[in-house]
Formats: sequence, structure tokens, C-alpha cells
Amino acid sequence: MSKIFYDHLIMIDDLFIEVDILIMEDHEKANVRRLIDEIAHQKIITRILELLPQTDHEEFLTRLYNAPQDVRHLTYLSERVSQDITYEIALIGEELKKELHKMLAVYHKKGKKVHGRS
Repeated sequence: MSKIFYDHLIMIDDLFIEVDILIMEDHEKANVRRLIDEIAHQKIITRILELLPQTDHEEFLTRLYNAPQDVRHLTYLSERVSQDITYEIALIGEELKKELHKMLAVYHKKGKKVHGRS
């Protein structure tokens, strides 16, 4: 899971902790963590592109591709988006965490029944 400019805003590490206690093989856990990262990234980039003027999409995506970890992307976006971009990204992180916590909770319940553990 590579470092990306918004990581400090979404703080989804507690989801990874939940994944680590699931009853599954290590490679499956790694796949779930990768999927969580990919879902978060897709949701965040989609929201950014919704807020960012169309004329800035190519430049932003090029900048992101060249230096995904560069926190100056937030300054770039703040100068071009009328909404508070850090708030928007953090909000997506919170919504994603709630959604995924619910999904993982269901899996925990199913896993307990299937594996006969309490």
C-alpha cells in the first residue's frame, strides 16, 4: 500500500486491524487490505474530479501520477475547488469506514457461525 497525499485525512488503519483478526489466510487478508485501499482511492479521486473544473483534470491526474505522495496536491486542489477539499476527502474516509465496518461485522458474524467460534 503505497503512500498517497490524502492518507493522513482518511485514517483507515482501524479497518486494516479488523481485517487482521478475520478468520482467513494471510494472502486473503492482504487482498482485502488492497481492495480497501483501491475502493478508498477510487471514491476519493472520483469526488475530487467531480469538484475540480474539467479543464484541470488532466493536469491534476498527471501531477498525481508523477508524485502520488506529494501533499502539495492539497494546495493545488484548494486553489481550484470552491469546497474545502480536505473536509471532502475526510468525509469520504469516514463514510467509507462506516460502510466497511458494517460489511466486516457481517463477515465476523458469519465467520463465527461457520467456524463455530464465539
